[in-house]
Amino acid sequence: MSELDDDLEKLKDVIAFEVGSFIFGKSQEVIVDEGAIDTSDLLKSGDFKKEEGDHTIIYDAPHAAPVNYGRKPGKMDSRFLHDWVRRKLGITDPKRIKSISFAIAQGIRKRGTQPLYFIERAIDKADKHHFKIN
Repeated sequence: MSELDDDLEKLKDVIAFEVGSFIFGKSQEVIVDEGAIDTSDLLKSGDFKKEEGDHTIIYDAPHAAPVNYGRKPGKMDSRFLHDWVRRKLGITDPKRIKSISFAIAQGIRKRGTQPLYFIERAIDKADKHHFKIN
């Protein structure tokens, strides 16, 4: 590899890092701006790193994919919503928590959830800043 090739590879790596860092930062902003920070687990699970020459944005919270891509209609266990109902709605009565969680789960079973597309929206913001991604 020539010195010029080596310099081009280094420049390409710097550009990939800058663009990736920008997109990661914007994805974090979208999550916060849209209020998808209930426990901050999604936000905290995000990372931008370089592994084996690739720059990767990772969100590894269990609910990252359903928040980003939405959830298709289907079976939903209302027990997973109890803590959320308690935190977000401030309800403390266990019977009301169960009742409201069940109602929300029924809605998810029928309609699913809307996607946030926080990664895609971050990429759009990068594109608007004249980064070209191929």
